[in-house]
Amino acid sequence: MKKIIRISAAALITAVVAVIVLYMILPVESYVISTMEKATDNAVSAGSVKIRWNMVRADDVIVKARDGSEFLRASKMRVGLSFIGLLKRNVDIKYIEADNMQLNLKRNRDGKWVLPEFKRSGSSTPSFSIRGLDVSNSTINIDDRPKGARLVLSNVKIDIQRTNPVFSPSKIKYTASAETGPSGSISIEGQGDAAQKTYKGLVHFKDIDINMLKPYMQGRSKIKRGLLSMDSTVAVENGYVRAPSKLKLRSFDIEKGDVLMGVAGPLIVELIKKHGEINLDFNIWGRWDNLQNNLSEVFQKKVIAETGRSITSPVQEVIKGIGKLLPF
Repeated sequence: MKKIIRISAAALITAVVAVIVLYMILPVESYVISTMEKATDNAVSAGSVKIRWNMVRADDVIVKARDGSEFLRASKMRVGLSFIGLLKRNVDIKYIEADNMQLNLKRNRDGKWVLPEFKRSGSSTPSFSIRGLDVSNSTINIDDRPKGARLVLSNVKIDIQRTNPVFSPSKIKYTASAETGPSGSISIEGQGDAAQKTYKGLVHFKDIDINMLKPYMQGRSKIKRGLLSMDSTVAVENGYVRAPSKLKLRSFDIEKGDVLMGVAGPLIVELIKKHGEINLDFNIWGRWDNLQNNLSEVFQKKVIAETGRSITSPVQEVIKGIGKLLPF
């Protein structure tokens, strides 16, 4: 028995020494960069890589979109890699941690978002997969060209994890938050199954400046200022969305003679003076590419019930535009 233990110990020590020698002799960092670039068809690149056993620190990381534009840039990232996967020509990333990252989301005139394209498993080049993502203190720039909108989300935090990467690799849990201005914020949390195309979660908007939404508003409503808050419980099944929601509007200033949600300006002013804010319960439903909502109808009924007067300006384009902005 002692002889077996001595032989086993010697074999283990020999293996460890061999790994250390190979690590010192072979250009491991260059191999990792080369494999990563090949696996992503040069969509992902890094200026330098430092390997610390099962963790890789990459500097000056750039991810390109399919049109060659810069989709993501990070000065420093920490990546947990499976080196066994690398030997099998698979880039299996256990986690990515990024700080001070910049993400650029662009939608072209044809209405399509410009995203990176990676090689899929089963191709002649290495496969590429990510189990988890942790982002903090970052920025997202949104360039929505069909709408002429440029939005900036700051102090972005994102945490996405596969809940059971071995037995249920398609199941994920996610949280995200961002700031939209001096007082505005957005937060999302939930879980889902990518294979089944099912997701459940909560979406929370707090004090979003209404001026951010102007590119998405139809009609000629002249809203000077206002703050929007909203809470939605979102369920998605095979691309179909159901999201009962609560909306709050406050601190509004509208030019005389204008309309909002098909309601004449003076009636809105009267309602806001009465309650200080407007609270609405409404619904969002439909497929991802054709979402519907009943926000305009709900608002009109609210004004009639609260003021006891009929609505004389049935203009609904503005709120329909707001509804199209909702990202779920």
